Amino acid sequence: MEPTVVGPFQRNGIVRYCFNSEYQRGATDLRILLPEAIPTEQARILYVLPGQPGLGQRRGGSLNALRDANLHNRSGYICVFPSFSDWPWMGDHPTDPELRNESYLMRDVFPFVRELYP
Repeated sequence: MEPTVVGPFQRNGIVRYCFNSEYQRGATDLRILLPEAIPTEQARILYVLPGQPGLGQRRGGSLNALRDANLHNRSGYICVFPSFSDWPWMGDHPTDPELRNESYLMRDVFPFVRELYP
């Protein structure tokens, strides 16, 4: 089943989409930091995975750090920051169908981003 996606919303140079995925317990966000010039050839994408659920900044705020360092413009990378509804242990839970983080990335996030930026 396709995820329900709302957006894009833009603020402070960040493009944000809201996801409702069958692989997550609740709504999640996908934030994208775009370089000023997106390459016309194949886009280079950097996925920055979180260390905690939701949009919490308790472990450092990687999006702000990369934006402040201007990495997206210096490298030409499209920086993608997915969030997870629960602790992102990056695998599928063996018994809980709403905690399938690997499936969420592989079946929802990656194809969605590839469609936006081939």
